[in-house]
Amino acid sequence: MPEPGNRRVTDLERAAALHWQAPDIQPLGDWLLRAAAGFTGRANSALPVGDPGLPLPDAVAAVEDWYRRRTCGR
Repeated sequence: MPEPGNRRVTDLERAAALHWQAPDIQPLGDWLLRAAAGFTGRANSALPVGDPGLPLPDAVAAVEDWYRRRTCGR
């Protein structure tokens, strides 16, 4: 597993995210939340690289809430 903050890994992850975009994207600080109504597992994922702009427990709760709001209406 790469060490946290490895700039090359972060750059690669962000480049990959630009080329397989989900229809529903929401930034959370530097993190990227992606959803595609169940179409593909890759699009229904968070990219937690960088600073979420919140303490980690709050950021995780925000991610959970964001995905919960997308699945409760189905």
